[in-house]
Amino acid sequence: MSPTGGAFLFPTEVVALTREIKAAAVVMGVVVVVMEVGDAAEVMEAVAVVMDIGVVVMDIGAVVMEAGGVAMEAVVLKRRQHTLGKMRLADPNQTAAPDPAIQQLENQLVKQQSDELMQRIKKPGKAPARAVFGEHLPARPAFGDQGRAIIVWANSFAVTAKPITLYKYGLNIDRVFTAEQKEKGRPKQVEVRGRKLQFVIAKLLDMIRDVPGQVRTEAKATLEQAKKALKEVQKAGNKQAVADARAAVDKAAAAEKATATLSDNNKLVVSEFKSQIVSSKELQLTHNPIRVVLLDEALEDGAPPREEHFDVELMDAVPVNFSEMLDHVASMKVHKDDNVFPRHPEVVDVLNMILGFHPRSNIDSVSAVGSSRFYPFASHAQTASLMEDFRPLIAARGFFQSVRLATGRVLLNTQVTHGVFKLSGQATKIFEQLEIEPCPSGHNHRDYQMIKTLKAFSKCLSKVRASVTFRTTSGREVKRVKAIEGLVFASDMTRKRGNKGPNADKFAPNWELCGPSHVSFWNAEDKKYVTVKQHFKNKYGLELGNYPLFNFGNGDKNSYFPAEVVEIQQGQQAKLKLTAKETSDMLTFACRPPYANARTLVKESRELLGHDNPLLQQLGVCVSKQLIAVNARIINQPKVRYDKGKIPEIRNGSWNLMSASVLKSGPKIAKWAYVDILYGDRSPPIGPDKLDSMITAWQRMGINIQQGSTFSETATQYDITQKLDDIFKKSQSKGVQLIVFILFQKDSGPLYSRIKTLGDCIYGIHTSCIVRKQVENGSPGTLANLGLKVNLKFGGVNQKLCDDLDILKGGTTMFVGYDVTHPTNMEVPKSGVIPPSLVGLVSSIDNDLGQWPSVTWEQNSKQEILGPALEHHFASRIDLWRKKNGGKPLENIIIYRDGVSESQFATVLKDELPSIRKAAEKKFPQDPPKLTMIVSVKRHQTRFYPADEANLSGSSNIKNGTVVDRGVTQARYWDFYLTAHHALKGTARPAHYSVLLDEIFRPRYKLGAANELEKLTHELCYLFGRATMAVSICPPAYYADLVCERARAHRPEYAGADDVSEMSGSVSSMHGPAQAREIHQNLRDTMFYM
Repeated sequence: MSPTGGAFLFPTEVVALTREIKAAAVVMGVVVVVMEVGDAAEVMEAVAVVMDIGVVVMDIGAVVMEAGGVAMEAVVLKRRQHTLGKMRLADPNQTAAPDPAIQQLENQLVKQQSDELMQRIKKPGKAPARAVFGEHLPARPAFGDQGRAIIVWANSFAVTAKPITLYKYGLNIDRVFTAEQKEKGRPKQVEVRGRKLQFVIAKLLDMIRDVPGQVRTEAKATLEQAKKALKEVQKAGNKQAVADARAAVDKAAAAEKATATLSDNNKLVVSEFKSQIVSSKELQLTHNPIRVVLLDEALEDGAPPREEHFDVELMDAVPVNFSEMLDHVASMKVHKDDNVFPRHPEVVDVLNMILGFHPRSNIDSVSAVGSSRFYPFASHAQTASLMEDFRPLIAARGFFQSVRLATGRVLLNTQVTHGVFKLSGQATKIFEQLEIEPCPSGHNHRDYQMIKTLKAFSKCLSKVRASVTFRTTSGREVKRVKAIEGLVFASDMTRKRGNKGPNADKFAPNWELCGPSHVSFWNAEDKKYVTVKQHFKNKYGLELGNYPLFNFGNGDKNSYFPAEVVEIQQGQQAKLKLTAKETSDMLTFACRPPYANARTLVKESRELLGHDNPLLQQLGVCVSKQLIAVNARIINQPKVRYDKGKIPEIRNGSWNLMSASVLKSGPKIAKWAYVDILYGDRSPPIGPDKLDSMITAWQRMGINIQQGSTFSETATQYDITQKLDDIFKKSQSKGVQLIVFILFQKDSGPLYSRIKTLGDCIYGIHTSCIVRKQVENGSPGTLANLGLKVNLKFGGVNQKLCDDLDILKGGTTMFVGYDVTHPTNMEVPKSGVIPPSLVGLVSSIDNDLGQWPSVTWEQNSKQEILGPALEHHFASRIDLWRKKNGGKPLENIIIYRDGVSESQFATVLKDELPSIRKAAEKKFPQDPPKLTMIVSVKRHQTRFYPADEANLSGSSNIKNGTVVDRGVTQARYWDFYLTAHHALKGTARPAHYSVLLDEIFRPRYKLGAANELEKLTHELCYLFGRATMAVSICPPAYYADLVCERARAHRPEYAGADDVSEMSGSVSSMHGPAQAREIHQNLRDTMFYM
């Protein structure tokens, strides 16, 4: 049978079956004719023939079905064997076996910690939990042992390092201007960064290493040139000039001596090409700072090279000792402050620098993004076009790598990663690829839509590096790298302050997008205006086409170049907000089966990342060639219950409602309205019967909603923005509780933002945005999911666990989740106001864990750690819990803090935990609730791959419910990886949970605390209210993330510039600034954000 349940037919059997069916159809036609004639005997005879054929057809069908079943089993088996063969990775004879020495060490360390915990529990006295168990970063009480034990591959390589000491130097780099440059005007001292910075540091490393060639030759040439200049001025007899020249000779001599000394040091030196270098030996510098000179080819024949001078100052050496780190991973013993985490960050930083040096050095073929991502271009590039929306973008595949400490070893976490980059190549070819036609030269070129599209294209090219090719009089080609400002639009150019006055650039009348023949500039040498096309023909002999011009100007100064001489450099990251289509295409490109990523890591990453580079061996670092295998477990999935005890069957972490009803419906939705938003005036409106069917489906689910709408409105995408305010006012006047917006296509941009802001903040009316096809198709599953969201908005509970969590018994536990979202890929608005970071905090209010009201607030931009406002808002959640639970005492608060990195754990405990404690103690001064704080992280790079057939999911992933708490972790700390969900495609990404504080689980469950926390977190994933499946991260963290996203939608002022402009002034009509946009009182204690 096929996966969809149909018969699997071989071609020959399909032909036979088709022949018999056709014959049956012919006979049936005869039967109809005979019946019309009315001869009963002939009818009976024909029917008998048809029945005989039917029997034959059924026999063939049975044979085919049986053969199909056997064939399908063979296909599945072959597919599994094929997948598992690939999962064997590099060595076909290798089996997945965890390192026994690591297992032994883990068991030994955790046994010691378990014994210490039991001794603490047995101590007499009635000290509060905080006094006994309130330490930060509690030790792992035990490894979990629930579930079925399995083995999986992890995307990490073991790293060995020698116990050596390296020396790290910080760098200060300043540009030095020559006397000639100073004479031309006072140059600005700007920060050296980007590729220029990399070139300076690369040259510095060459000077420090034993490279006697070019560096020393250049230094000697400079000295000889200075001596020659001294002789010339001595002939002239000018004392001051002689003194200046002699000083220049002394400086050049000192520089030459410094390079000679440096080149004798013979050091192994690496860098991250930003602000640090690391040397195998302490440097003995005769001069500091060190003068670095970059040379650029001259544009004129016979002219000397263009020079750029930089002074590089090396800070005092910081010894980095590997021995202490290696001792720590071998024993997990901490001899100093036990609360410091992560341990030995300076050694990890140096190891990352060493391992990243090879790909960073290949600046022309590898694009290094951030501290850990490397994307190959040139011959090893793997890219896909993202140009459906006319922006010059591509998706690229690369590698992430980062050193992590684990029990008994150092690991290199390596992962396939994907990024968005600017399209590269010769500009004329890019224009042809995007079907941008040359600018016409005989009629008006002001088509609005095309200009709008090309301006988006131009904006995407802003600040992109491109090489511009010049040709000297002798025919020699010279290239200069410049930053593109954009394409040349006449309206933009004429507005510039620098383009005013008698010699201002001129543009052909009625042209907006300009080609070389449409722009004229004043040629000072010829004292006349000349077009760009004429200039390039006269000076360089180039016959230009009429492609759009590029402007390489700076600020108010324009500098025009034709597409024929422009080549956009490869590997330039695109930091911008993707459109919905670009996002979809990006995800399609990035979605790969697990074994494909695993094979790529083992085979391709090694070459690109340089894991076999001799430099690593010289520095005592070695990266293994095989992924590590680790122990894992698959824990049992729970059962969920709906109204009247209905328990659906759960398969692979998902289920369907079928005839089930929600556990509890919210208050009756007596008045609701819908708004049908059409594509255009001629689009047919949605039929009322479709809405009736949707409401009927919701009623069958147990949702208490009135059948008929209070009113309905129709609008188009062009006039909906103007109508929205009136629609909400009308709804408010009629007492409408819910407005359903039917969109002709999915919208997460300006229209969605405006609907949610008006509904959530201004009028206090619940809104639901539904795509038209979801209603028209009427899929039961889709309608059910829409209904689940509506029920949650109105205070309902959709499902609960069949077996109540032990921690919930007694009804004195509150769960909390909070997250912070930051402005990313956004430009600072014209107002100059920097977009803030937004905090979302949710908390449970019932024992079913079905309702999670929220609170949001703003804080300083890109600040992850919460400020003092956390105390007030956390206290408000405690007040709400008490209100909903009849004033009960609150004994436990379990917090899932989403999204902080390991380097921020200590800051969370230092800055956020005190605010939470203050809030709890103010509300319960006599007996404050016990706290447990867990950090949940989804955006990490650890992945696991199945190692045997029995544990392979349908998408070749690990199965849902897989837990890993050893092998890739540190036994001293309490953390685990949980894959609660079933990944339908791509590679499953587990959630990573780390315990920062625990006053609840260890005193309550003792050595079973690890099992209980894993079980709790796993089962929570089955309670995400708007889905009938286990989700990948537990609901407190998931809901907090949704609240943050909704808070963003309430602040469209901080969206991308294009989005804001499309809102046609709607931002200003949002009833006040974003800072004051709070949730309306009507919705404040609801799940409006669903």
